[in-house]
This record gives sequence, C-alpha cells and structure tokens, in this order.
Amino acid sequence: MLLFQQAVRFVMKNKAFTYLKNVIDDIRACGKFTFRNDPGRLKGYRSKYNRAKYLKRKRATEDSNI
Repeated sequence: MLLFQQAVRFVMKNKAFTYLKNVIDDIRACGKFTFRNDPGRLKGYRSKYNRAKYLKRKRATEDSNI
C-alpha cells in the first residue's frame, strides 16, 4: 500500500509541476508580447536559461558556416 501511495504522490507532483510550468510559460509569452516595446519591463519576462541556449546554438551555427 505504501508504494501505491508514493506512486500517486509522484504522479500528482509531476502533474502539478506541468500545470504550473504551462501557466508560467503562458504568462511569460503574454508579457513578452505586451512589453515588446519596453525593454525595462520586458527583461522580467525573459528566461536566462532559454537565452543562453539560444546564444549557444547561434554560435555553433555561425562556427559551422565559417
């Protein structure tokens, strides 16, 4: 019974995380659109992680084109 309860908690935790992440992604996308002309406000709606991934991919593409 204990393993079943742990499995249920695990699934619920994952579902809650997924729902929360989707809401945060929606808010971030709306903020990017709404504040696209206001760099000061736009900064709070960007993801440092995604920006770093984008720059890494861009540099790799540029290096391969040389």
